[in-house]
Amino acid sequence: YLLANPLNETITVDIEFLVESGANRTVSFTVPPRKRETVRVNDWVSNVGVSGVLRERTGKSFGAERAMY
Repeated sequence: YLLANPLNETITVDIEFLVESGANRTVSFTVPPRKRETVRVNDWVSNVGVSGVLRERTGKSFGAERAMY
């Protein structure tokens, strides 16, 4: 995922990876103010079908995109 923080404060984004086998996994990432972070899905879940639910912990706005290479 490409996580973009348009705010002037650091945010924390929780990503819940929803895996076909049901072995879901949640990981957290901080994104500095007015920056973008890359999260490689394969670093956390690989060789299975997966989708994700992304939430900022306190409900702040952010941008997210899943790039497929």
